[in-house]
Amino acid sequence: MEFTQLLIRIQEIFLAACLMVQSLESVIQGDGMSYSPGFTRFPAWARPGLRALSSPSGFRILHGMRVIGAVALVWFPAHLPVLAGLLALQFILPFRHRGAFNGGSDFMTAQVLGANFALRAIGSHPGQVRVILCYLGLQTILSYWISGWHKLRHASWRNGEALQIFLRNNRYGTPGPILDLVRYPGLMKVSVWGLLAFELLFPFSIAGPRVALMFMGVGLVFHYAVFRVFGLNRFFWAWLAAYPSVYFVSVQGWMVAP
Repeated sequence: MEFTQLLIRIQEIFLAACLMVQSLESVIQGDGMSYSPGFTRFPAWARPGLRALSSPSGFRILHGMRVIGAVALVWFPAHLPVLAGLLALQFILPFRHRGAFNGGSDFMTAQVLGANFALRAIGSHPGQVRVILCYLGLQTILSYWISGWHKLRHASWRNGEALQIFLRNNRYGTPGPILDLVRYPGLMKVSVWGLLAFELLFPFSIAGPRVALMFMGVGLVFHYAVFRVFGLNRFFWAWLAAYPSVYFVSVQGWMVAP
């Protein structure tokens, strides 16, 4: 179990970094909302508390608490109350936006956080640990395949037009050298098919540790490129936090002939 515990510990450290980056951004920069939601669909007795928690100041306080919790997760491994508090905050924070703030990255963060909480809460038996890590690893692997399959079904992705549109309408401003490449449709099409190949073939990462490391290495480059071009750094940290579970899946030897 030493190897497995090491993977879990690495996953916790990556998770702490993920949570810290997300919350520090919200504490320092805010979220662009200057008001508190009304919560008119909730019972009257619950509205004052929800409004207080979801006010700009309350929102920053909650994120500050999450930064402290992330630091505690690094310094106090396997500390169940810390993970429980972080998990509770993961469910409370979305109330301000009446849903996820950053879509897929929020969902992946919740998946990793929930899995790590389960590992520390009920993962006393090797079989339970294996089930939880394999669940998170396979969910991560499927996230790539589903994304690739969704793109493959749309002609605008297959011919490169969708990528051109995203780069031209980037709210964060696409870097000039990258924007210059948009003028070459053939290059956009090749880039998209390279991305499709990576996403659709990612399930083969279960073939073994070396194959998994190759796919995860490409994945890190991909997520870093998305961060540099589109400003979506949350995806980089959220998927990095899930990679130890992908590696765990790869060492199970499921594709090795008996």
